[in-house]
Amino acid sequence: MSGVTLSGKGEPQVVTGQMISNGFFEILGITPVLGRTFTADEDRLGANPTVMISEGLWKRKFASDPSVLGKTIILDGQGRTVIGIVPASFRLKMWNFEHADAYEPIGEYSQPEFRNRNASWGTDALARLKPGVSMNDAAQDLARVNRGLAAAYPDVDANIKTYIMPMKEVMVGEVRPALLVLLGAVGFVLLIACVNVANLMMARSTARSREFAVRVALGAGQGRLMRQVLTESIALALIGGTLGLLLAHWGMRTALVLLPLALPRSENVRLDGRVLLFTLLLSALAGIVFGLVPALKTSRTRVSTTLNEFRRSVAGTRSRAQSTFVVVEMAMALVLLVGAGLMVRTLMRLWNLDPGFNAHNVLSFVVSMSPSLANQSPDAIRAEYRELGQALRSIPGVESASFEWGSHPMKGDTRRISIWVESLAPPTSQICRIRCCMRLSRRICR
Repeated sequence: MSGVTLSGKGEPQVVTGQMISNGFFEILGITPVLGRTFTADEDRLGANPTVMISEGLWKRKFASDPSVLGKTIILDGQGRTVIGIVPASFRLKMWNFEHADAYEPIGEYSQPEFRNRNASWGTDALARLKPGVSMNDAAQDLARVNRGLAAAYPDVDANIKTYIMPMKEVMVGEVRPALLVLLGAVGFVLLIACVNVANLMMARSTARSREFAVRVALGAGQGRLMRQVLTESIALALIGGTLGLLLAHWGMRTALVLLPLALPRSENVRLDGRVLLFTLLLSALAGIVFGLVPALKTSRTRVSTTLNEFRRSVAGTRSRAQSTFVVVEMAMALVLLVGAGLMVRTLMRLWNLDPGFNAHNVLSFVVSMSPSLANQSPDAIRAEYRELGQALRSIPGVESASFEWGSHPMKGDTRRISIWVESLAPPTSQICRIRCCMRLSRRICR
């Protein structure tokens, strides 16, 4: 992804751009809001320059005017015909690809190094498996293609290996362990709360033993008493689940505002019908399971014994089930406490880890120069950048400023570029060839 200058209407502005091939949106199942996607004829050298723009840019810059289709906009000094509007719901972040404001066909990219097999620009591919084709079948087929390339281009592709990964793993696989640990912690908290409530209901049923004995004496069956206690337990669980949903709604909105990048596709995190159904079923199940013991205890009420014993104080009595609940509750709380302590210690170590560079008070942003510079001499371009650098350094509070292309730590791809250096005054006609590796941050479409 890179910054491109949009001009031709109003003030020029820098927008994000991506390069994709035809069939990209079809593979992902994305349908344009308006217009169409790229055709194979548009995804080649010498084709008529076209572009697809995002729905956000369409609204901001063109006021959602449908007549923008077929019109020409200027991107980096080149006129491109708008053919489609990418929906705002399209959010893809994987490898170095992120959703952008403008999408151009990668096939018409004319940079010579991009088509140099030895340059290794690191272009990645997306593919959809046919029905019945497994990942193992696809990996074997890809290995066959690698062997063919190694035989056809032994100097370049002999030692290059490729691999395939499920798109789901690429996008959210790295957060799965953290989410599973969080799910386990939430499960422990839920169990502790349920055991605690069950213990309280056991104590309450003991205090209501005379009431249940009187009901039995008046003709109430044991099954009816069990249904009453289970109904109370399920109602209590459903009320707790409803309050939990409200807290989750408020907490989720706050967390997404404070930590928008903590989870991939965080803009799609929401409470939908599946969450409501899961909460309803889990609350009902918790009410039945943890209300079953108090209900069974109630069903064993003996009228004569209970009414005679009620004359004596029942304070301080505790059943074996209540003691078991207390032990289980303490054990799970201890496990949860130990796990939380280990997670806090891990986070502290990660925070104190030296990454090898100092990112304190460092700000990075995209700079897009005027497209007219592309037709000027290298000396004029360097002078323009030196002037911009001096202007940035003169800003109050700025200690230093520099330009980079792919030197961000832990970011970007490594791509090999062959540089041929010709001697200025060679003793013979011999040409000295020097190959070097450079880190470039220009991100080609994934």
